[in-house]
Amino acid sequence: MLEGALRAEMRGALLTWVALSAGYLARDLWASGRYDLPFYADSVTFRMGIIGIVAATTGSLFRRLRRSAESLERRLAEVSVLRQVAVAARRMTSLDEDVIAAEIHAAAVNLGFHRAGLSLADGPTTTEVHKLVHVTAPCPGGDASLHAWHDGPVPADRQEALELLAAQIGAVLVNARRYTERQQFEEALRAAALHDALTGLANRSLLADRATQALAAAERSGRPVAVLLLDLDRFKEVNDTFGHGYGDTLLIQVAIRLGSVLRGSDTAARLGGDEFAVLAVDLADPTDARRTAERIVAALQEPFSVHGVLLDVEASIGVAIGGAHGHDIDTLLRCADIAMYAAKRAGTTVEEYDAALDDHTPQRVALLGDLRRATEVDDQLHLHYQPKYAMDDGRLMGVEALLRWDHPTRGAVSPADFIPVAEGTSLIHTVTAWVLSHAVDQAAQWKAAGRPVQVAVNLSARCLLDQGLPADVAALLEQSGLEPHLLRLEITESAVIADPARATNVLAQLETLGVPLSLDDFGTGYSSMSYLQRLPVDELKIDRSFVTHLGSAGTDSALVRAVIELAHSIGLTVVAEGVETEAALTLLRDLGCDIAQGFYLAMPVAPTELVIGPSLTAAPRPPVAPTTGRRPAPR
Repeated sequence: MLEGALRAEMRGALLTWVALSAGYLARDLWASGRYDLPFYADSVTFRMGIIGIVAATTGSLFRRLRRSAESLERRLAEVSVLRQVAVAARRMTSLDEDVIAAEIHAAAVNLGFHRAGLSLADGPTTTEVHKLVHVTAPCPGGDASLHAWHDGPVPADRQEALELLAAQIGAVLVNARRYTERQQFEEALRAAALHDALTGLANRSLLADRATQALAAAERSGRPVAVLLLDLDRFKEVNDTFGHGYGDTLLIQVAIRLGSVLRGSDTAARLGGDEFAVLAVDLADPTDARRTAERIVAALQEPFSVHGVLLDVEASIGVAIGGAHGHDIDTLLRCADIAMYAAKRAGTTVEEYDAALDDHTPQRVALLGDLRRATEVDDQLHLHYQPKYAMDDGRLMGVEALLRWDHPTRGAVSPADFIPVAEGTSLIHTVTAWVLSHAVDQAAQWKAAGRPVQVAVNLSARCLLDQGLPADVAALLEQSGLEPHLLRLEITESAVIADPARATNVLAQLETLGVPLSLDDFGTGYSSMSYLQRLPVDELKIDRSFVTHLGSAGTDSALVRAVIELAHSIGLTVVAEGVETEAALTLLRDLGCDIAQGFYLAMPVAPTELVIGPSLTAAPRPPVAPTTGRRPAPR
């Protein structure tokens, strides 16, 4: 009865009143007949009225309850829809397009739609297609629309749910797009951090990472790894002549050719400027590295067409083998760099690292440290002096100061071992200062003893380019009281060529001081003749390589003769160093050489052993050195 009242509202209330009234009337009639009681119609009427009031009140209450139940049912349905949308939104967090599409379809089916999907095209709001209603809901911010199909008219709550789902999808699409953009940006950053911006090749960081992995793999497999360092010859001329735009285009084309001749497992990298490196892995044997270098050289021999201009490019390549020459990329690059410069000097295009070329081995670094300490003590470094004699009458024309080093544990260290090492660092300034100071002091002592003799000291390229050198020499002369003409400074052509302007300025200042200058090792430089008349020198020393075998069978003396005549024609005195035989001495005299110096005449000796003043014929002569015997020690 209550359920009927809830379903029928007032009809239920009326039925309730009738039923209750009939029940009460029947009961009263039955009671009056059974118990012989009077029947009071007014009493019945009163009760029926009360019952009517109760029934009406109950009907109104039921009506309100029904409405509340309906409202609650609607709210529960809305909550269910929202829960379904929320669940779908949570499941669409993978940012994968296929997953998103599947979740959209599942969510739409749960909401009562047949199917759903995304589209970038805007469709009609409501359209009947094959008896299905097509509904479109835009995805805010997602530049897309959600399309769904429903069987018949779409309830308002389903339409709202679809719009809410579309809003969630729009947010997911925006996040997906931002995630993709961030991935692309991070990928671009990683690429920029590991690749050269101009050529697209690997940079030093990526090369180092791959080299570390390759060296570790090589230790396990036993198949060698090589690092090739490549430098383009005369690339600066391209930039200076045509501009950096041409140079950049050329570098890009070089990178392309490198890639065309390398294996897929190899790595080409640009380290900067016109310097490239190649990591060759999994080689059959170390000789494969040279073959790889030769393939690169062959690929670069074909002219490059740069903006309509054909450019010929050559390269110098240094090769270092993993394990044999180093166990990390930094060491291998350093070794390859040394080999590359050896290839440049020799003009051989490709050279493999050789420890003999390396001035920075641990042994040589230790030698530098010992040499630095030797300049600070008094019992390791010594000067020996080799006389120079006039060819005509045997007069002593001067002596050359030669540095000697008695190491406390190594013993006598050859100048050929420590002078080149010192010349490669700033230590040569310290060593030269030590030699100049002791040579000037010795010359001053000889002069004070009444035996003045000119002392010659060699200058390296680094020292010749030192703008403070003239002031240092002037201070030494003033401190010792030695006349400038009793000190001679010897320079080489290569030292001048390193920086002609600075070198010429230093030499001019030394000439102003009154210090005579000699051009040493003449004939071994690159432009000897062009500098002869411009340099303020008064003496020319023919290199020992032209003198040592002079006078032996088959030796052509025409070159020496030409040098002597040239020097005399411009007023220079000629000194021949490296005179080791009587035949050479005799021939030099016949060719008109002015001064001779060498083992045949006198060995370099300590100052206490030097005999000053004998004639050439009276000077003690050591035995002639054999052809394959010892040679003068480098200065």
